[in-house]
Amino acid sequence: MNELVITKVLEQRLRRIKDCSIAEQLLALPTTPDINYLSISKEDNSQISYMDTTKLEKFGVGKKWNVKLRSRARPGRVIQRILSNLQDRDVESFVNKYSAAASKSNKSENKISIVFGEKIKFWYHRKNYFSECGDLGCSCMKYDECQDYFGIYTENPDHVGMAIMVNNENKLLARCLIWYPNTKKDKTTIFFDRIYAYSDQTEFEMYNWCIGKGFTQCSNKNINKPKNVPTIKIHLPNLKFSYYPYVDTFYYLSTDNLNNLGDGTSLDNTDGRLSPETCDLCDEESDDLEIIGGGMHNGHHACECCREYSNHHGYYVYNGDARFCDYTNDWYFSEELVDLYDGSECFEDYDKLKQSENGDYFIEGDSEFIQPEGSTDWYHESDSEVEEVDGIWYLINSEVYKNLQEC
Repeated sequence: MNELVITKVLEQRLRRIKDCSIAEQLLALPTTPDINYLSISKEDNSQISYMDTTKLEKFGVGKKWNVKLRSRARPGRVIQRILSNLQDRDVESFVNKYSAAASKSNKSENKISIVFGEKIKFWYHRKNYFSECGDLGCSCMKYDECQDYFGIYTENPDHVGMAIMVNNENKLLARCLIWYPNTKKDKTTIFFDRIYAYSDQTEFEMYNWCIGKGFTQCSNKNINKPKNVPTIKIHLPNLKFSYYPYVDTFYYLSTDNLNNLGDGTSLDNTDGRLSPETCDLCDEESDDLEIIGGGMHNGHHACECCREYSNHHGYYVYNGDARFCDYTNDWYFSEELVDLYDGSECFEDYDKLKQSENGDYFIEGDSEFIQPEGSTDWYHESDSEVEEVDGIWYLINSEVYKNLQEC
């Protein structure tokens, strides 16, 4: 037999039941043969969730809180699986008192609010937790070394917040990220992410609070999973950081957004580094990867050999998609360049780029191109429409040129 484990939240509820022998027996029971890891059901606050020992043997203790593997039932049925020789009247009395305790627990004194900026980092740290139980205690981002990872949240306060639930001692019971796709001033669409809670009851309470606020669930890891998780892009003004957190839902980092569309690099490392650690373009390992913007390789990670920084665009470009302009000393995509008459290329909006009457592009100051007397148009000196007389160029069909020929 295994030692019986009861979560704190269920234990607290059972201790609130007075003058009940069944509640006292359950709290004192050292072992149980058939079921274990009892808690309050996430799906139904009035029921008890548990793990069958046969499933524990099959899947391992590490899966004891896996919602898909756990079962739930009414408290009377659960008690009858654990305790033997119970009288019907005693079971009925326990069920009634348990239901009354469940009803009282719904009137929580816990406080829920939304924080932004540096406060997000504060509430991620384990030292501020009430307990390291449940999903909250299993968070991979709770450690000292993770405190430098949260810039993508703290530096985008108009788009990212975090709902926190604290008890009367100001200790964290549950948290979840709150996303504002436009800005937090726009109340029309707000999403709440995966809830990390120390107990089923606090997760249930946080979930109901978010739903009550009109927020939309964007995670399929919470209770009452949505039938369809919406596909979303969260556009953020600040995306470039040295480290990144492990992200549950919007874990694809693109050039201007986080998304759950598969566009970009996965933020699924727990050590703050970007994943992957090989260049998407040459498959070489690199400690210096940057996100590519624009072109066919938008969102890919490129090593130093495969990327160039475009001052014009303000981001790195793949040097297989872009070309260098000697005249502006910058990188551009191929479609932004024009061919000059001498075979070189130039950025199409360069202020010194000129075009002759026959369509040739050249750079202002090129001695081979001239403006004939009385004309604002440009011609190549070899053009049959122009001719030089005493160091001055003329259009041969102009009146000035004709008069010169008559003299």
